[in-house]
This record gives sequence, C-alpha cells and structure tokens, in this order.
Amino acid sequence: MKTSSHIGHVTELIDVIQKSSIPADRVVARFFIERRYLGARDRRVISEMTYAIFRHAYRIERLIQETLERLTIAVPPVYPKIWMVAAFAVGIMNDPPEKTIEEIGSQWNVGNDAGVRIDPLVFCRMIESHRDLKFVQEDPTERLCVRYSFPRWMVETWIAQYGHEETEKLCEASHHQAPLTLRVNTLKTTIDDCQRRLAGEGIETTRTSLSPFGLVVPKRVNFSALNSFKEGLFEIQDEGSQIVSLLAGPQPSDIVVDACAGGGGKSLHLAALMQNQGTIHAIDIGEQRLKELARRSKRAGADIIIQRLVDAEAPVADDLVLSAALVLVDAPCSGSGTIRRNPLLKWRITEAGVTGYIRMQRELLDRYSRCARVGGTVVYATCSLFHRENEDVVIDFLKDHPEFVVQKSRPLLDRWGIGTLGGDEYLRLLPSVHGTDGYFAAALSRQRV
Repeated sequence: MKTSSHIGHVTELIDVIQKSSIPADRVVARFFIERRYLGARDRRVISEMTYAIFRHAYRIERLIQETLERLTIAVPPVYPKIWMVAAFAVGIMNDPPEKTIEEIGSQWNVGNDAGVRIDPLVFCRMIESHRDLKFVQEDPTERLCVRYSFPRWMVETWIAQYGHEETEKLCEASHHQAPLTLRVNTLKTTIDDCQRRLAGEGIETTRTSLSPFGLVVPKRVNFSALNSFKEGLFEIQDEGSQIVSLLAGPQPSDIVVDACAGGGGKSLHLAALMQNQGTIHAIDIGEQRLKELARRSKRAGADIIIQRLVDAEAPVADDLVLSAALVLVDAPCSGSGTIRRNPLLKWRITEAGVTGYIRMQRELLDRYSRCARVGGTVVYATCSLFHRENEDVVIDFLKDHPEFVVQKSRPLLDRWGIGTLGGDEYLRLLPSVHGTDGYFAAALSRQRV
C-alpha cells in the first residue's frame, strides 16, 4: 500500500476516534475489522502513526495555530485532519516539507470542510520555521504543555505536587509508549521455564527490574495465538500493578476481598501469591467483567476466586463483615498514571471528573473497610498521579476511622527485595522514576472494631 493511502486511512481513523467516547484501542480494533483488506504491516503503520499523532496532539494544534496566525488566517473551529498529519511529519518528525507534500499527494484537499485554502508547501515550510517552539519560550509552564502535549491544569497540578523539574520528567516519561509487561503465573510455571517457552515461540523477553514475576517483551505480539498464553502461563500486567499485589502480600489460606475486581488482574496475582489456597471474593458491579475473570481464572488454574456481582449502592454482605485478612480497594480513578498507554486519556480527564472519582473512592473505602478483621489490612490503591485521589483520600478516611493506622510500605516490600520503593508511609510509583505506570497504594491495618 502506498504512503498516501496509509495517510488517508490515518486521517479517517483520527476522525473516528475523535467522535467516539469508547477507548481508542477498541475503536482501532473495530476500524481494522471493518477493513479486512488491510494487511498486518498496513495496520501497524496506520495505528502507530495515529497513536503518535494523538500523543503529540496539543503540540500539533499549537503549531497549526501559530502557522495560521502568521499567515493572518483565522483559525477555523475544525480543520482538515491532513493538516495534523502534515504538522506531525514536519513539526514532530522533522521531515522535509517537500518529502511530506510528496507523501501526502492528493490527500491535501480531502475533508477540507472549513473552506480554508492553503498552499501545502507554504503550510509545511511555516510549520518547519517554528517547530523549535520559541513562540512559547517566555511561559515555562506552557512550554511544558506544548512540548509534551498535556493540558495546562494537569501540568500545574503536578508542578504544585512535584516541582517543575520533576514534572518535566514525568511529562516526558508519560509521553512515551509504555513497555509491554507480562506477569508469569507461578501456579503453572517458573520465570525461567516461561521465558524458555516464549523463546520457543519466537518471543524474546527480559526480566523486569522490580517485580520478581515480570517479563518485558520488546515488541507488540498477538499473545492470544500463543500456546503458552492459552495454557495460562502468563498474564499481561504492568509491573506497577504487580507491585501493588506484592505490597498487599496475602498468605496461603487467607480470606481476601478484592472490592473492585474488574477483569481480575490483581485477583489472579493474589491467587498465585496465596499458592491457590484460601478464598478470594472478587467483587464488581460489572457482570461482563466478572465473566471475563471467570474465563481468566480457569485458564490460570486459580480456583479459589469467587465472583460476586453486586449493586453499586449495595451494602457489604453480612458474611464479609470483619472476615478478611486482606481487603484490596483498587479504586476507580482518573487513570492519569496510565496516560502513556492511552494518549487520548489526558484530554478526557477533567478536574470535575477527578472530583467525582474522589467521592466514589471515599465511599468505596468506607464501605469495604468493614470487611477487614481485627489485625487485617486494607490496601487502598489507584493508578492516579493526583494527590487528591491518593494521600488526601487516605488522610480523610483516617480522620473518620481511628480504628485504622497506616502500615509503612518499606517493610511490606522488603520481603520481595524491593523495600526501597517504600520511601515513606505509602507506595508511590512514577513512570519517570520507576519505569512503571503511575501507582499509589496505602496499607491500613485495623487495630480494633
């Protein structure tokens, strides 16, 4: 397929994603299912370019705005997607304007409903002339926003939390594509044996630097087609998510409540840590998610997981009150720690949305903390990088629940040889520091009823 045809599909896919409210990866999958004539290489080229453009979306937007202003052209509310492709090629990838125009070919005027006519070579040369971002030089916060394509409110929040220098490192790390990480299922195999099996299927891996159960895969793979996956030898799970389960550290024969189980990634890891002994009550309000967990549990050989479908407003079942040695509240959150996996997420997270999550997080922590027995532990976790969803929620909870105290994270992680991750009371993982998704976790011990 010619480059111009790839670009045509990219502009079409960008438009479809922007108009949809469902996750981008599902939109992309559906897009390719409806276009079965596209080969594997075509799909890879189109998807990689599309995600890269979204990863740089704000920078591209500002480059286009600056170009139109210098040409004294009013910025239309909606401009052709091909402008985004051209600005990405010249302004981000540093391609020569002439090469970009040659590759775009006849696509330049496709979808130009704004009625604005610009010579493509003039446009590309103007993009080239200010791709050094000198036009935002005087505003260091805006320069961060433009360079790494993040909304200003988010950058300002991080600067208040971490300082300007650390925020730039965080933006840079969150700007790049996340590595593909697996968790070896120790109910069925060992790390070394799993690596050998994968190597036999043509998949080379390296050990993760923090999790003792993780493997990093250097390239995208269709895992569902591998016999090793079908046999349940591993799950796809970020290293940070694995470390949250290690902090929780359940013991064989424990009763465990996974209060927001979702698809069950952490339930499956907890079952492996428990050596498939004891009971895990996997609770969720989504029937389809629990059905998926049932399928995954069967494949993994984890038969101690009980799926429990609940109503969002339902109180805790009587049989769970004061019953559990461990309660995991892996709460719904903004997901800001996972932006490197979904570049559109940074534009779909809003300050109002974060406030809504905080209310939900407090309610879930209040409700399911009732399940912890005396001497038991509640682990509150999010994949958020906002203190409002993390430390602040825990502090508010402790004010109303003096029967709980914080357990320092360092000793809990020392047993896995990663105690240095627990710098103080809490576990905080940052893409810029640890190479994982962003995670927060607090272990809270019940001292009395």
